[in-house]
Amino acid sequence: MKKVSRAVVFAHYDKDFIVDDYVLYYLKELRTVCDYLVFVSCNELAQGEEQKLNGLADCIIAEKHSEYDFGSYKRGYFFLKNNEKFKEFDELLFVNDSCFGPLYPLVRVFEKMENTNADFWGITRNYYGIKIDNGTMKSCPRPHIQSYFIVFKRVVFESEIFEKFMENICAQEDKGRIIEKYEIGLSETLERYGFKSDEFVKFLYGLDNPMLKMWRFMVLFGRLPFLKCGLLRLANKNLTTCYRWKKIVQDNFEYPVEIIETNLKRTMRSKLNPKTTFGYVKVCWFSFLQFLPRKLRVFLIKFTSKFLKFMID
Repeated sequence: MKKVSRAVVFAHYDKDFIVDDYVLYYLKELRTVCDYLVFVSCNELAQGEEQKLNGLADCIIAEKHSEYDFGSYKRGYFFLKNNEKFKEFDELLFVNDSCFGPLYPLVRVFEKMENTNADFWGITRNYYGIKIDNGTMKSCPRPHIQSYFIVFKRVVFESEIFEKFMENICAQEDKGRIIEKYEIGLSETLERYGFKSDEFVKFLYGLDNPMLKMWRFMVLFGRLPFLKCGLLRLANKNLTTCYRWKKIVQDNFEYPVEIIETNLKRTMRSKLNPKTTFGYVKVCWFSFLQFLPRKLRVFLIKFTSKFLKFMID
């Protein structure tokens, strides 16, 4: 069987303009399944940082832009498209640095997905999305492959549909519109033109973003290979709890948790509350919420956030 040749565009952002150790770990794993890697940062890198990428990135694009990850995907894609090696690739990956991982070798992921009939696939598909109507953002069913890790087969990334979509990526006024137009829009556009999609983790599909809100069950029972950085940085403390995340990773995977801890010391969004509710209570509570009707769930989340002050830890 012919070896599958893959190229990856890796979208990077760091508030301190560095290439963090967790990113280097991720890149090393990507090189085990990919032949060519384009590293695209949405800012210039600090002095000496590009040297960290020696032997990992075949091309480095580091320039300020305000188009989020899809702007980086766009730049990397068109760099590849104008490269003579472009026609050698069977698959194209769009990957960003919003996750810690992989918790186990990526080769296992690709081995499972090698027989999929899909034209593009991702690690997870979120059943829910957002719709912006007259400036108001609403949650609604809009199934889409989540854009932190997407794999496209040649039939997709050589199509005029895909190229036109990438050409039209531009800066938006807020992240919500990026999600609606590009993350959700990419899946909907490709599927509208007949391309088939698939996802690696099907466990708990149908809930609202279980990768975030039900992450421990996804990791332990659904073989989810990533943890969202925002989760551990306390960006979602009213939606979930990362209670005992370190023990879960250490007991079940060989991922070096110290590189996560080092990153969190630099990027943590808020301090831990020493008066937090007992951890297991929060795990049960937040898990219970996910199975309630959406309106009731939203009400209870607001109630606990305002009055009970449930905090992540």
